[in-house]
Formats: sequence, C-alpha cells, structure tokens
Amino acid sequence: MNMKVAISSFFLLLFGGLGLIVWNNHLTRFDSERWKTAELYGASKARQRMVEDLLQKFPLSGMSEEEVHELLGPQSDPTYFKAYDLRYWLGPERGLGVDSEWLVIRLNDGRVAEYRIVTD
Repeated sequence: MNMKVAISSFFLLLFGGLGLIVWNNHLTRFDSERWKTAELYGASKARQRMVEDLLQKFPLSGMSEEEVHELLGPQSDPTYFKAYDLRYWLGPERGLGVDSEWLVIRLNDGRVAEYRIVTD
C-alpha cells in the first residue's frame, strides 16, 4: 500500500469516526412523551440527548414528586442508587465507558431537594 493511500485512509477513518461520535451525541430538545417512551428502546440514547435541555428548561429543584412523575413518567429500576428517591436511566455511559448514566433525584418533604447525573 502506498503511503499516500494509507494516510488518506487514516484521516478518512479518523474524521468519519469523529463525525459519528458528534452526531451520536448531539443534543435534542426535551420532549416529555419521547422521554417517557425512550427507555423502552434500550440503547437509543434519546434521554441522554434530552437531559441537558430538560435541566435547563425545567428546574427540578422544588418540584413535587407528582410534578416530576408528570414530566418524566415512572422511575426506572428502583434497585439502583438507593440513596435517592427517584431514578431515571439515561442510557449507556457516553464515551468509551461500560456503565450506564442515570438522572437521580432526592426528595425532602415530597419535593426535589437534589438531582444529579451519575454512572453505575
């Protein structure tokens, strides 16, 4: 293989791969109905793409548990992160990780006191 072809192939793979990573992780506007059904589709990453917009447009702090359920639907598997009251699976960890990302919420007197994105 000549050197020019090897270098061209390398850059094609590099920039093509970076393009896929950027495309795969682009942000999406939060949509409550899409959020509620996203977990059904496994590794779609729809929630990961929406979570930043969600947290910017809907300040969860102070929301009642009912308001959170209305916005986000029922929580995901409650056996994870038992220190939190509500858990929403976001998808596989971004990047090369092997874990999952979660939006976790702690309530105080029935209202959101703390929320964060964590990995398991």
